[in-house]
Amino acid sequence: MRKLLYLLASAAVMAGGCSEKKETPAGEGCGTIRIACEADATIDAAAAMAAVQGATRAAAKPDGKDFTLRIRGENFDKSWATVAAYNAEETAYSFPEGRYTITVTYGDPEAEGADKPYYAGATEVEVAARRTSTAQITATIGNSQTLVRATESFKKYYNNAEFTVTTGAGGIFTFRPCDEAEAEAVWVQAGKPLTLKGTARGQSQDGTSEGPLYTFTPEPLEAARPATRHIFTLDAKKAVMFIFSFIGGLVSPYGQDEVFYRDDIQMKEYAALSENTEYRYLIADGQEFGAILQAQLTLHMGKDDSFSYKGVNYDITEEGDSLYSVSSGGTLLAVAYKDIVNPSVTGEKFSFSFSFNALKAHVTGETEFTADGKTYTMDDGSVMLNGEEVAYISRYVIQSKVSGTVISKEFKERVIEAAGKGETQIEYTNENGEVREIQLEYNPAKYQWSIKEGTVTRVFDAYSFPNKVHPLGTDKNGMDMLTRLMYGGRVSLCIGFIVVIISATLGVILGGISGYFGGWVDNLIMRIVDIFYCIPSTPLIIILGAAMDGMRVDPQVRMLYLMLILGFLGWPGIARLVRGQILSLREQEFMTATEACGISVSRRIFRHLIPNVIPQLIVNCTMSLGSTIITEATLSFLGLGVKFPFASWGNIMNDVSNSYVLTEYWFIWIPAGICLMLTVLGFNFVGDGLRDAFDPKMKR
Repeated sequence: MRKLLYLLASAAVMAGGCSEKKETPAGEGCGTIRIACEADATIDAAAAMAAVQGATRAAAKPDGKDFTLRIRGENFDKSWATVAAYNAEETAYSFPEGRYTITVTYGDPEAEGADKPYYAGATEVEVAARRTSTAQITATIGNSQTLVRATESFKKYYNNAEFTVTTGAGGIFTFRPCDEAEAEAVWVQAGKPLTLKGTARGQSQDGTSEGPLYTFTPEPLEAARPATRHIFTLDAKKAVMFIFSFIGGLVSPYGQDEVFYRDDIQMKEYAALSENTEYRYLIADGQEFGAILQAQLTLHMGKDDSFSYKGVNYDITEEGDSLYSVSSGGTLLAVAYKDIVNPSVTGEKFSFSFSFNALKAHVTGETEFTADGKTYTMDDGSVMLNGEEVAYISRYVIQSKVSGTVISKEFKERVIEAAGKGETQIEYTNENGEVREIQLEYNPAKYQWSIKEGTVTRVFDAYSFPNKVHPLGTDKNGMDMLTRLMYGGRVSLCIGFIVVIISATLGVILGGISGYFGGWVDNLIMRIVDIFYCIPSTPLIIILGAAMDGMRVDPQVRMLYLMLILGFLGWPGIARLVRGQILSLREQEFMTATEACGISVSRRIFRHLIPNVIPQLIVNCTMSLGSTIITEATLSFLGLGVKFPFASWGNIMNDVSNSYVLTEYWFIWIPAGICLMLTVLGFNFVGDGLRDAFDPKMKR
């Protein structure tokens, strides 16, 4: 009897199918899932502004057991507070056969702050009957980090810096990059744009005296990327020096790309004032009064008391100066007005009843009106409620040109008063007691006044005329011209010498082999020379320069490529010279003697033939130096050679592409042109002298 009862109980359990919880192992047709979760705290560094200094650090790594767990299937959807809670349950969940999606999260994806990381991960598992499936989940960082840093160069010129990063989600985070202790990076939502702005106090380079407060205009940046630390590095200058060392660079106290600044007061437009001369329309709640009806109302205002459109009669009521209401069948539809109701609190919205009654009271000279169950008082255009101003009415409109700028009523009234009097300069004291100098410029084309304010701004000391500090002035980037000329000579000479060395090496080797062996070797090498002569070198170099522009090749690497290209294209002429000389020398008696003595071929060529070719080779190379420097200067002038920040006589003269600079700032291009001319003439004179020295016919 006991056995029978046991069998019946077992059959009942099997017939029940899969329940929510079952003892391990799972029943027929069901399986279990084992969860293993870990966090991947890898976070990349992104350069959102200037170069990032420092290595990438890992983010805080939570324990995988603390992640929120959710398992979803075709007929199953359940969540657990933590993975640990799921694994700690005494009995295992049994899942019918099928595919399940397992999701783990940690943190809030919308939270922003110093300690707000968000991790997420998901995977799919296939559950088989009476088996345990393992779900290995790696959760990655789903939000971003941002941080503001300052280089030592920036701290040299500024102090008391305070910068804010505003996220697209509305978060505002303040950083003080000049402090000794570096601020902690904050977590922000991914996919949202970042905006950087701030202020810094100028100071002397030795830090003994302070300058004015500089404002750095807001700069929108790219959207934050998941698992990325966006570091804004503030820098005052770059200090990249070329590897070669010539006297000019050693003598100059400045670097070739050292930028000089000056404090300049610039008038910046941040608002515009205009008088509203056109009718605007306010539609009553729940009514329709489209553009066609508005146009009909405009035509009949001041002329007729009514008009008809598509069989419907509309009544026009003149409420006061430039204020009309239109109704149909006794129902108020819309209001046409020129005076504008401005909220005292930015962003506040008014109802139709409030706006209409306020405008009506304003044009009729009433001292109070009722709207939305409240009684308001009027005082010279101001709308008051319980002694506090809630709005003011004016026909003038002031629009901000800078995002985030709040314009007070007192400032608007002062500007409107000045515009009415025809003033162009006003002084205004704000709520902080600061005296602001405001400039008004009327633009008749736009029928508006431009409101500008002078701000002290640190700008490039561009096109500064020669003085004691800068004997040859500064260029358009605020860099010392004398220093740029010195470094430009270094670059030009280095390129010239290296190109000639490459060309001479290739020419001597190939020309020597061709001239000595003759036969098919000579024919092969000379045909290669002929092919190189057929290549249009200048267009080819221009094409290669444009290709490097497209590939954004680093300026220093670009110089190396330029030298290799010019050197590889210049060897055929030297090869022909060496070949011709060797063809005549190999028939001489001393070469017959070397052959009779059994001297090796390489020794005959490089020990006896090449030394006799060197005098003519030196003359040729000396003359080629000048043409190589001219070629480099031409390419740099066209923007295809040496690139900024490296100096070259060619890219220095590139400024003369502007006719104004050509006529007004002679110190930009004339010294570079003179240096280039004297250098090329000098090498040509040396070549002529060497030619005369090595030519026996010139000796008497």
